[in-house]
This record gives sequence, structure tokens and C-alpha cells, in this order.
Amino acid sequence: MTENERAMYTGMAISRNTEVNLRWSRSQMFIVVNFGGISFLATQTPSRGLHIVVGVVGILLGAVWMFANWRAQKWVEYWNSRLAAVENAEPNPVTTPVYRGPEWDKANSQLGFPHLLIILAAIFTLLWFAVVVLGIAK
Repeated sequence: MTENERAMYTGMAISRNTEVNLRWSRSQMFIVVNFGGISFLATQTPSRGLHIVVGVVGILLGAVWMFANWRAQKWVEYWNSRLAAVENAEPNPVTTPVYRGPEWDKANSQLGFPHLLIILAAIFTLLWFAVVVLGIAK
């Protein structure tokens, strides 16, 4: 691998890791905002209109969160495929392949954190849906 190829590989690995870190940062922000909304509702006098409005905003927030997680995962998968392509193109690899091979396949065949983040967003969205339903039922 030439120095230029090694620098490109390193840059792609950094881009992939940055996307993973951004996904976690975004999810932490969404979790804080969701708990803030729940805390806000818990401290207010029960009001039908308030529950409906906050619930609808929560549902929209959950949809944005799920979409953001899905798109971030697509970018991570893109960078993984590019890194694996570079590893496959190297006729005489200097290092052990990281983004391909049986260990990689085994680690990525199970339910992972990206899936759990989408499930967490779906749970909050269902919670906000229940808030809207309770607001309408009052």
C-alpha cells in the first residue's frame, strides 16, 4: 500500500468513526429532549390540549430521530464497504483486515446498537402516541 493509499484509508476510517460518534451524539440529544418533554408534562396540570400538542411534537421528534438513525447507519455502511474494498484491493495486505472477514460477519450478523437506537426511538414515539391518545380520551 502506498503512502497516498494509506492516507486515504486512514481518512475513510476517520470519516466512518466520526459518523458513528455523531449518531451517538444525536441520539443522546434526542434522549435528553424526550425526557425533558416527559418531565415538562409531569410538572403541568393535566390539560387535554397540552397533552395533544406535546404528544404530537414528540411523535414528530421520534420520526426525525428514527430517520436520522437510519441515514447515519446508511453512511456507516457506505464507509464500511469502501474500507472493505480497499482491504480487498490490496494484493499483499500489511495488516489484518478489519472491515471484512469471518469475525466482521459474525459481529455484524446480530442485533447491534444501531438497531437498538432505532428501537429506542420507536419506544419514545409510541410513548408520545399514548400521550396523544390519553389527551384525546380526556
